[in-house]
Amino acid sequence: MGFVPITLNPTIDFHFSDSPRHIYIQFISPLLLQHHSNLLVSSAAFRVSSASMGKGTGSFGKRRNKTHTLCVRCGRRSFHLQKSRCSACAFPAARKRKYNWSVKAIRRKTTGTGRMRYLRNVPRRFKSGFREGTEAAPRKRGAAATA
Repeated sequence: MGFVPITLNPTIDFHFSDSPRHIYIQFISPLLLQHHSNLLVSSAAFRVSSASMGKGTGSFGKRRNKTHTLCVRCGRRSFHLQKSRCSACAFPAARKRKYNWSVKAIRRKTTGTGRMRYLRNVPRRFKSGFREGTEAAPRKRGAAATA
């Protein structure tokens, strides 16, 4: 068994013994070392970057997708887009979300905290017995002066 010429570059010729041990030491082991050292370096770099990313300031830059949008019933930004359910009023359920363990929350959302477009006119209409479409008879001047 003699030397086997191997050409890596047209200008440089290398001669190796063709024994398996010599080929392993000269050729394969440096490649394996280089490969494993690259893996170690890249995994160490990954570990450092993942360790520095906590739940604080750095991770807030990643949050750019909105999970909640405005609810059409209560108007709050509590409607979950994927669940299709409002966490404040339980829309689209027919019953509004309300729990007695939070009395103050009920007080904030109860009747009288909004415009009450219909309900504020009900006491006045009640006095006339809910009459509609009629007109009061004109009153005489003399009767108004004597009374």
